[in-house]
Amino acid sequence: MNVISAQSGNAEVETVANEVFGKEFDNNLSALTESQSESDQLYWKGRIYSKRLTTEEDKVRNKKSFDNLRFTFVLDSLFVSFIGLALVWLFGTVKDVKSFALGSTLGLGYAVLLGKYVESIGSGSQRGLASGGLRFLPVFLIVLLYGKNKEELSIIPELLGFSTYQLASLLQIFNKSAYSVQED
Repeated sequence: MNVISAQSGNAEVETVANEVFGKEFDNNLSALTESQSESDQLYWKGRIYSKRLTTEEDKVRNKKSFDNLRFTFVLDSLFVSFIGLALVWLFGTVKDVKSFALGSTLGLGYAVLLGKYVESIGSGSQRGLASGGLRFLPVFLIVLLYGKNKEELSIIPELLGFSTYQLASLLQIFNKSAYSVQED
């Protein structure tokens, strides 16, 4: 901890580090970094101890940002589903279109439940509908509905429709607002 205090010249950094990590963490960290050079040790200790405590304003801003990203993800899932449905409509049969539509609807439901689950992790509460096994309900429904309606549904277009949420998650790479720091 003396290295950090000498480097930063700020007693608050030491206090925050002790509150966040505990004093015994400093001893364990020094044992882990003995094989590293002194400049590497300064860098990693500085990075670890410079973690600041989150204020309520930061929590509200992070929640708002997460809600915006989740909404964008659902819209991207709808977009990919409609593009896929148009392609299946163009090249497939009516049975394929029904299967793809059912699969993409269940995939969209799964994406929404997955977002609620991630939100429950971020808030620290592990209660709620999405925190349990309910988020897997669309997966079970795909298998159940296909098993009951084999004459009217095809499994491959149904699974392809379900996987549209995964393609939508790849579209998040191009979402520039996800990677920028937003100031209100």
